[in-house]
Amino acid sequence: MILYDPIFEDLATAPIKTPDVIVTENVETDPLEFTGSDDLISVTIDNVGMFLGTATKKAVIKMIGAHAEFLNKSFEIKVGLQDVVTSDWYYISEGFFNTSDVSIDYETDSTTVTLYDQMWTAVNGNYGDYSFTYPMTVESLAEAISIQIGVTLATGFDSLPNYDYLIAVDPYIDIDGTKLRDVIEEIAQTTATTAIISGLSLKFVPFTAPTETIVGGTLKTLKLSDEYGVINSIVLSRQPQNDDIFLSDTASITTNGLTEFKIVNNQIMDDDRTTLITDIYNALNGISFYGSTLKTEGHGWYEIGDTLTISQSDIDYDIFITEIHLTLDGGITENIVCTVPSTTSTDYLSAGGILKTIYNTELKTDKQNQEILAVVSEVATLGDEVSSNYSEVIQTINSVTNTFQTTGGSNLIKNSVGYATETDGSLTLWTQTGTGIVDSNTSPESFNYGAISGNQINMSGASVNLSQHILVQIGGKYSLSFRVKKDVAGSASVTLSNTADSFVVDIDNGTSYLWDELTSAAFQPTLGYLDIDILCTNTEVSFTDIMLVTGDSIVPWQQSNGEILNSQVSLNSEGIKVNSSLYEGDFTQITPLEFAGYSSISGSSQRTFYLNRDITHTKKFEAEDQLSMDPIKVVPITTGSVTGWAFVSTQ
Repeated sequence: MILYDPIFEDLATAPIKTPDVIVTENVETDPLEFTGSDDLISVTIDNVGMFLGTATKKAVIKMIGAHAEFLNKSFEIKVGLQDVVTSDWYYISEGFFNTSDVSIDYETDSTTVTLYDQMWTAVNGNYGDYSFTYPMTVESLAEAISIQIGVTLATGFDSLPNYDYLIAVDPYIDIDGTKLRDVIEEIAQTTATTAIISGLSLKFVPFTAPTETIVGGTLKTLKLSDEYGVINSIVLSRQPQNDDIFLSDTASITTNGLTEFKIVNNQIMDDDRTTLITDIYNALNGISFYGSTLKTEGHGWYEIGDTLTISQSDIDYDIFITEIHLTLDGGITENIVCTVPSTTSTDYLSAGGILKTIYNTELKTDKQNQEILAVVSEVATLGDEVSSNYSEVIQTINSVTNTFQTTGGSNLIKNSVGYATETDGSLTLWTQTGTGIVDSNTSPESFNYGAISGNQINMSGASVNLSQHILVQIGGKYSLSFRVKKDVAGSASVTLSNTADSFVVDIDNGTSYLWDELTSAAFQPTLGYLDIDILCTNTEVSFTDIMLVTGDSIVPWQQSNGEILNSQVSLNSEGIKVNSSLYEGDFTQITPLEFAGYSSISGSSQRTFYLNRDITHTKKFEAEDQLSMDPIKVVPITTGSVTGWAFVSTQ
C-alpha cells in the first residue's frame, strides 16, 4: 500500500470530504504545478495488472485552455483532503508519470494529457537494445532492469524466493522481440511476486495475508464471484511440446479439489525448473482469494498486489487487487477489481515427458435417418497410460448436438456461443445491459454455412449490450473473428476496448449478413485488459463462433481454456450444469453455491431439490419399496383387505 498519514485515512472515511488534486512537475527548480483551483478539470488514473505479472499505470489529465507545456515532462500526482476543523491539508502520492501525448482542442478550449508510469518504458523498451553482463543473479537482473527504466529496485528483494539464483548465460539472446517488461514479468514469476512501480521504485510484491478489512456496508457497490484456490499445484511448463514438471499438495487436492497455477515458457527458470519450483510452491501453496468488483468511498492508498478482507454479513472474503480505477474531479471515485487467474489444466500423467499422439477424423452420413456424424479424436500414450480427447457433432435437419471431451482451448472469450445459461435464461459469464432480449439456441443453419460450434447467441431490441472482461498481455497481438446473421435494417457492433484502446468491427445498417465471417487481426492493446462489448441497435442479430486468440492470425473456433460446453452439458469455472434432453427447462447443476435440480413443470423454472449441508430439501418425494430411519421403517402393504403403510421396527 502507499504510505499515508493516519489523519488522511480518517478524512478519507469521513461522510463529507473536501478533496483536491495537485499535479507537480518532477523537477527541483521552478516546477510547473496545477491544482483543482487552477485550470485542472479532472484526473483519472487506471492501474491494471495481474497475479504474478506486471502492472502499468495510466493517467489522463483534462485541463481548461491550451497546455502544450506538459510535453516531454514528468509529473507527480497527489490527492489531498482537508481537515475542515484545522484547515490543514493532507496529501497522498499516486505516483510519477511521464507525458505520452498532449491533445489540444481549440474549439472547446481544452487540453487532454495522457501520461504513463515507468512501467510503460519497460513495455516499449527492447531488451536487445541494452547490455547485460552474465552470469548474474535474479536480484542483479532486477536491479539492472530498474536502472534501464529509470527507477531504483525497492528494498526487500533479498527476502523473495529464488532471489539469489545464478543465471549462467543470457536466456534471451536468441529470442527476438523481447521487451523489458517481459523480463520483469519472468522475474516476478521466478520470485512468486507481482511487479509494480511504487513511487520511483520497481517493487516486487509477494502475496501476503490481508492487513486491512473493509466492512461491506461502507462500500458503495460490491460484486463477489467464485473463490480461486486454494492453490495446491504449481506447474512449470514448456510449450508447445507439453513438457511439464509439477509440485502438488496431495492432501489439499483431496480436501479442496485441484487448483493449479501454471507458468509457461519462463526463460529464466528454463534450465533449472526442478530446483526453482520448490520455493515458488512454498510461496503459493494454500493461497485463495475471491473474484470481485467494488466501489469504495474513495481511499486512494491501494496498489496492485495488495490484499484486502471484505466483511459482508459476518463472512470474510479475501481479495487480491489486480485493477484500480481512480477518478478525481472535485470528488474521489475509486473502483477496485480482483480478476482471478484463468483456469489451467495439465496432463499430470505426461508431466516431464512428451506424448505419442494418434489423430483420427471420421465423417459418417446416415441418409435414412437424415443425420451426419462427424468425429475428431486424439489418443495420447505415455508408457502404459492412455488418454483420449474427442469432439463429436451430430447434425439433423432441425438441430445440432455437439460433444467435446477436452479442455484447454485457445479462445480467450468464455461461453463464446452461449451454451451455458443461468436459471433465468441469461448467458453465464456475460453481463447484459440496455433494452432488449438476449438468448441462445442450437444453430443447424449456421453449421450449414461453415460455422463450427452449432450454437448461436441471439440479440434483439432498441439497444442491448453483452460484455465480458478479458485479461491480455500488454503489447501482445490479438485477433478476433465471428460469424453473424442480420437483416438489412438496424446495426450492431463488436468492440474490444479499455481506457486506452478501442478496436471495433461494425455490422452496418442497410446491409444483410447470412453467417458471414467478420475479422479483425493483429491489434495490440496497450493495457492489460480488454472488455468485449457486443451491441445490438434496433435490429435482430445472431452471432456464432466468436473467437479471440493470441497472435496475428485468425483460427477456427474453439472453446475457452477449462470449458466443456455443449447443448446438454456445461462445465466451466462456474460449475457443472446438465440439461434434460426430455423436458425443456429442466436441469441439474453443481456450483460452489449449490447442488440443486430445477424444473419448469409448473410453467416457470423452480428449484425442486437442493442440498443444505447434511439436509436434502425436495418438493416431492416418491419411494418404491420402503422408507427407513432407525428405529423405524415404513413399508407399503398393497395386498389383502387392508392396504396402507406399516411402521416396522428396524431392530
